[in-house]
Amino acid sequence: MQQATVFGENLHLTRRIECKMGSNQIELTDKVVNRGFSRTPHMMLYHFNVGHPLLAEGSRYIAPIGEVVWTGHGGEGYRRQGVGYQTMSGPKREFVEQVWEHDMTADPGGLVRVALVNDALGLGFQVASRKDELPCHLEWQNLRSGMYCLGLEPSTHHVLGKPFALERNEMIWLSYGEERNYHITLTVLDGAAEIAGAAKAIAAVRRQPDEDYPAPTGNFPNLASQK
Repeated sequence: MQQATVFGENLHLTRRIECKMGSNQIELTDKVVNRGFSRTPHMMLYHFNVGHPLLAEGSRYIAPIGEVVWTGHGGEGYRRQGVGYQTMSGPKREFVEQVWEHDMTADPGGLVRVALVNDALGLGFQVASRKDELPCHLEWQNLRSGMYCLGLEPSTHHVLGKPFALERNEMIWLSYGEERNYHITLTVLDGAAEIAGAAKAIAAVRRQPDEDYPAPTGNFPNLASQK
């Protein structure tokens, strides 16, 4: 895939998707290369949007959250809707989307594993990304009727976007021929045993907040070292 414009960027994305026959995993490998002659800013955000029936009332978000950094629904807005970061509701007619940025803790191998699980179905979906490639992680709750989904979203940058990255000297810049590589593993958790195993492994890295409405800290980790 090519993203190009006159007097602007010329970025090429090459994606490889692999799955071994009979496996419950999909390996996603992306390479982004600057094929233009201008030094170009680069940001990457993945949207893995999960819907019904895996997403349902009581579905659980499991992640090695060190702290909740930011929320996009302001103050006590999430309490008014009755949905915290951890336990999902069923579809709501007037639900207003909620966005969270979590600071995740990587395991000793550098991986961050995040999952949505439905205990009633005995089914889960896990996204594993590398902390050194995608240091930020967003959770997008769009639980409105007719749009019902939850986004598991590893990212190169904080939720506040390009101006915030430039202000903090955190933007990634690619000169001609320079590239960035990303590796993500998607796993289907089939059955209570696999769900319990994944939850135990994640909790062993970092126990997430028990409180469904943890107060955001505003402590955005410095990303300048990733450039």
